[in-house]
Amino acid sequence: MKNVQFPAGATHLALTLGLLHFDFSTLEYRLKSSTPLYLDKSYSPNSFEMQVDLPDVAGTAIAVLGLKFYQEVQGTYYLFRSANAVGVANLG
Repeated sequence: MKNVQFPAGATHLALTLGLLHFDFSTLEYRLKSSTPLYLDKSYSPNSFEMQVDLPDVAGTAIAVLGLKFYQEVQGTYYLFRSANAVGVANLG
């Protein structure tokens, strides 16, 4: 977490694991997403686990990781909507 650059005012980083199944023959697709994992700036463990159900469509599986920054105020998370506060990565 010490290498993550939080936008000014952000208190948490939320990660969401997604599994997309895409059938290139029929163009049918389904995306299943995990519950977000909220990590604050002081998060120190070296690893964590995330789980997601399998989509109910056959096809090529693509794993993606979404990331969003939030500000926590009295237990409520408010999403940052600036261009540098949301991202997605293809995991394979």
